[in-house]
Amino acid sequence: MKSFAVLGLGQFGTSVATTISNGDFELIAIDKNPSSVQSISRYVPHAAIADCTDETVLSDLGVKNCDIVVVAVGNEFETAILTTVTLKEMGIKKVIVKATNKRHADILYKVGADMVILPEVEMGVRVANSMTESDILDRINLSPDYSIVELTANRKLVGKTIAQLDLRKKFGITVLAIKRNDEIIVSPLPIEEMMEKDICVLLGSNTQIESFKNI
Repeated sequence: MKSFAVLGLGQFGTSVATTISNGDFELIAIDKNPSSVQSISRYVPHAAIADCTDETVLSDLGVKNCDIVVVAVGNEFETAILTTVTLKEMGIKKVIVKATNKRHADILYKVGADMVILPEVEMGVRVANSMTESDILDRINLSPDYSIVELTANRKLVGKTIAQLDLRKKFGITVLAIKRNDEIIVSPLPIEEMMEKDICVLLGSNTQIESFKNI
């Protein structure tokens, strides 16, 4: 079973922790604020009041055994740096850190963060994309060059199977899932036929996605 820890229970950290708690995962939630810990304890049984930068405390709480640790200490940049360094020294394989700006993100990468999230920046990009790309329902930028997009199946797709479309060979695009009414078909089989009003979840380079949109 995959295990997670969320350090910092502000709005972002709480959202991450409560979402993870809905799945079949082991989860530890930590914050120095007693009221934040108390609020989330109804969703996360293993919630503790602690200093996120104290390696001994984190080890005692079991954080050293987690597969992924999310550092969400808000605007406390120095704490984010110290926590990131501490976690990497503990041998945590994947440390994901929330940052408030790109400069902070660059520094966090330099001290060992495996992934840095800029929630406000990323949300702004998604809102802008939703307004300017009428045919794309949502976009998640994985890097400057690659994205995951949600795209409504158009008349050129409806009635064709994944194999017939052959998007991987023609465009280098992977079909991750199909949303059909209340159903989500993950990793659809080659024989899966696209239906009207299907929403395709696609992974590819931005150039490839743009070429596909224009067919």
